[in-house]
Amino acid sequence: NWKFAAEQFATDWYHVNMSHASALMVLSPTGRGPKAEIVNTPGRQFSDPLGHGAGFPTHPRSRFDAQPVHEYYDYDALRERLGDERVEGPMTTGHATVFPNFSYLPVNGSIRVWHPKGPDKMEVWAWTIVDKSMPEDVREAQRLYNLRTFGPSGIFEQDDGENWV
Repeated sequence: NWKFAAEQFATDWYHVNMSHASALMVLSPTGRGPKAEIVNTPGRQFSDPLGHGAGFPTHPRSRFDAQPVHEYYDYDALRERLGDERVEGPMTTGHATVFPNFSYLPVNGSIRVWHPKGPDKMEVWAWTIVDKSMPEDVREAQRLYNLRTFGPSGIFEQDDGENWV
C-alpha cells in the first residue's frame, strides 16, 4: 500500500531500532550493536490535522554521512561559530511528509514522491539534493552515500521496502 511509505516518513521514528537493526550493527563503532544514542533516542514529533508530519531526534547526529561530506561541512568550525545545539540539533536528521505523498529525509538529502499504481503497488521517485556550491567530489560522495543507504539496494532502503509490502 503506497500510504505506508508516506505515513512512515510523517510519523515514524519508532521503526529504526527494529527494522534497521542489522544496518545499525554494521555501522556501529564496535560492530556489535547500535550506538546507545540511537537506541535511546529522545526526539520531537509533529503532526498536522491535514496529514503533514515530521519527526526529529534531538540527540547528536549520527556520523553515518560520507567522510568527504563530513569534512566539507567542517562540523568543528560550525560548532565553534554556532554552538553545539545548532550544529547537533534536530534539523540535522529526521523525516517528514507533506501530505499526501512528498517526503524528505534530511540526513542524506533525499526527497521522494510516492505514486500509487494500484491497491498493492507503488512507484517511488527519489532524488538526492546537494548544495550546488559543493565541490564535485563532495557532491559525488553525497550521491554515493545516498545510493548505499537509501538507494534501491541501500542497506536501509531494503529494510523499509519490507515494511511497505
